[in-house]
Amino acid sequence: MEKNQLKLMNVTETSEYLGLSSTTFWRIRQKGLFPKPISSDGVVIGWPKKEIDNWVHDSFASAQS
Repeated sequence: MEKNQLKLMNVTETSEYLGLSSTTFWRIRQKGLFPKPISSDGVVIGWPKKEIDNWVHDSFASAQS
């Protein structure tokens, strides 16, 4: 597995990576359309980059069908 795939991305990194404003990213998360983050004691730590890439791929594939 590539080192990049093991990276955890925080909220800011994830929204920037997806090209979304922080508000839009928050709305997508609130609607339950984005995978739940890894958290500790209720504090968001981040998302594995691989999980973000899978979400992008799946979202694109469903939009194409």
